[in-house]
Amino acid sequence: MISWICGLFPNIEKRPLIQIVYTSLVSDRVDAGEFFAMVQGVSRKFASMGITGRLIFADGRFFQALEGPPLNLDPWIRDIECDPRHYSMAIVLRRSVEKRQFEG
Repeated sequence: MISWICGLFPNIEKRPLIQIVYTSLVSDRVDAGEFFAMVQGVSRKFASMGITGRLIFADGRFFQALEGPPLNLDPWIRDIECDPRHYSMAIVLRRSVEKRQFEG
């Protein structure tokens, strides 16, 4: 019975993975406190969704690389595109990857 149940939930690393890299400009409405609160909240959500990556914020620009299962990552990217905290989002790279480049 247990082996059958385990078969329903394959290891996340065996699922197809995609990597998306995007850049955007930060809205004037975002201050440092809001930025750090956002990063903490998103980090917890990403962990539960099997999404890993890195975020760089410098000179009013976000640059982020994300990787995870397409079923989880694609909706998240659509949410980011609509987020009023930044604008002029451009996806620089979208590709399938065999293994993660970033730890959780």
